Amino acid sequence: MRDRQFQDGKDRVGGWRRRFHEIIFESDTPEGKAHGFTSIPVGVYWAVVTLTTVGYGDIAPQTALGKVLASFAMIMGYGIIAVPTGIVTAELTWHAPLTVSGQSCPQCSAEGHDSDAIFCRRCGSRL
Repeated sequence: MRDRQFQDGKDRVGGWRRRFHEIIFESDTPEGKAHGFTSIPVGVYWAVVTLTTVGYGDIAPQTALGKVLASFAMIMGYGIIAVPTGIVTAELTWHAPLTVSGQSCPQCSAEGHDSDAIFCRRCGSRL
């Protein structure tokens, strides 16, 4: 009985997979064999090239190994730019000079306002 249930579940998954494959790869939609999407790895390579805005250009890798290496290089290129940019920006904001005036609010006696503040940051009254 249990083997029969397992087999039925396996058939359902296989049927779902078959329908998905027909919809994505064999239909006349923009995603199909006629448009160059012959397999999922080809689609992933297209997504990496598109999202990294590298584009295909005049020279593009033709082999699977070349596409894997090119994808790796594209993603690493973004990492080389994005990671240090975030670190430098965080450091610049961390070390930004804070200018605080010594004036206090006449209404609520709050202190620590910015040097160019006109209104109290706590109650909103004029300083």
